Amino acid sequence: MLIGAIIVLTLLIAGVVTLILLDMRSRGWVNWLGVLDNWQSTIGTVVGFLSAAAVLVLGTALNQQSQQQHADVVARNLGRAFAYEAERMATALELGRQLGLQVDMGKTDLLATQCSNIARTLKEQLQRETPVFEAGITHLVDIGPDDLASFVRFHAFYADLRQSLDSITDATCAEAAEAQIGYMSNQMRIGLGYYARFAPQYDIVQFSPDGVLEKQTETKP
Repeated sequence: MLIGAIIVLTLLIAGVVTLILLDMRSRGWVNWLGVLDNWQSTIGTVVGFLSAAAVLVLGTALNQQSQQQHADVVARNLGRAFAYEAERMATALELGRQLGLQVDMGKTDLLATQCSNIARTLKEQLQRETPVFEAGITHLVDIGPDDLASFVRFHAFYADLRQSLDSITDATCAEAAEAQIGYMSNQMRIGLGYYARFAPQYDIVQFSPDGVLEKQTETKP
């Protein structure tokens, strides 16, 4: 809009100057003072119009810039809030991943007990409530398409994981402990993979399917 307004004003100035020059040419260049005198009122009107237009354009541009800056701040703070909540959620995934790594699949007599312990721990540790995400879900679009997709995928996966764990009981662990442990370990890696898509953009712990990386300085502008 600002560029368009500047173009219109420039064309208007160029048009007036062209008309004045054509008038001077038709009357003779020696009479240029008289020509300018005849155009004085028109020039005054144009200058007044240009001044008013310039003030309007500048005011509109500053207002748009202020609104954009406010929107950027809101989006950045919203994304940061989502990230902090996700960090707590991912901690449970990392715990599950670590528990899976401690299992010795060769000790088959212990697998059922270990399976039940892992499932019970995950059910206790995985957050049932995500108040920050739920409160800000109507504003998700403000954080940008990339982070929007990443956060939505992570929360959708997390909800599905919580639901799927309800089917892992002492009985199912006794029947197929190795398969259940493998399933839970794989789910932990998948969840941490979703988390790793947005974690580097924020000042949060960077878990990964292969373990904790680091907590880095925020890079989100």
